[in-house]
Amino acid sequence: MVQLRKDMEAAIRDKDLETKEELKEEIRSKHYQILKLQGEKDRLEAEFKAAKERLEARISAMEEKHREQGTAGDGEKREGKTGRRTGTEGTTVTSPGGGQCQSSGNGAP
Repeated sequence: MVQLRKDMEAAIRDKDLETKEELKEEIRSKHYQILKLQGEKDRLEAEFKAAKERLEARISAMEEKHREQGTAGDGEKREGKTGRRTGTEGTTVTSPGGGQCQSSGNGAP
């Protein structure tokens, strides 16, 4: 009976040691995964920040271009509404209504 008890205790200790080693390995594995994920998070965060900065710069450039076109385009818009053009000899102009007229260059259609 004593031998059986000793064998059982030894088997339990062996199983406990085996379980302990498995748990240690799992902890090492999880720690490695955490480090890997932290690195990936940092990389993605840096990529996002760079992309955001590029987009903000692009938006700023587009807004600036829009402002420039808006101020320069005011005169063109007014001129375009009258339908008058100068220096367009021998050209065909389509009116806003869809009709076309031929220019002879002397001011007469």
